[in-house]
Amino acid sequence: MTEIQRQVVTAPRNERETIITYDRETETWHIYTDEPKHARKFEKYVSNPERKAYNVADQLIMLEGDIDNGTVNIREKVPLTDLQKKHLQDLHKKPWFLSNT
Repeated sequence: MTEIQRQVVTAPRNERETIITYDRETETWHIYTDEPKHARKFEKYVSNPERKAYNVADQLIMLEGDIDNGTVNIREKVPLTDLQKKHLQDLHKKPWFLSNT
């Protein structure tokens, strides 16, 4: 059962953390994060969370639970050339539904 906390104060930026661990016996990944950006990102991968916390604006700020049928990949950011960056900027200037016109 999920423990849900409401009206929790967000942790200061210098104290936020995201911890992802792997249990070899059960072959499951476990996540704990009090970084709101990571909590929102990983929420869709945790179907039965152990704990969730929301701030006064009812935004998810903390998440803990097992990642369902998932794998965790860590990779470097791919450096982009100036031309690639400009191309991506141009793509985002035009709405997606007009991109083929």
